[in-house]
Amino acid sequence: MTPAYPVQPDLAGHPYFQYRNNVLYAEDVPLDHLAHGLGTPLYVYSRAALKAAWETYRSAVGQRPVLVCYGMKANSNLAVLK
Repeated sequence: MTPAYPVQPDLAGHPYFQYRNNVLYAEDVPLDHLAHGLGTPLYVYSRAALKAAWETYRSAVGQRPVLVCYGMKANSNLAVLK
């Protein structure tokens, strides 16, 4: 039996970004509420997703001495850079 509404596929940011009852959430925040309160366009980042990506990288590097550099031109959002 097919559902009454289309099933949303997992997003690239899953599980940090996901649909619940046809509403897109970032972590536990409904993005339609953010858009209504802050306006659009709106860029939303998941702290948990960024932390998980960093932890995965750090784990893969192990004890090797590495220098991580980030090009601010790629994303100059100061809140993300901190």
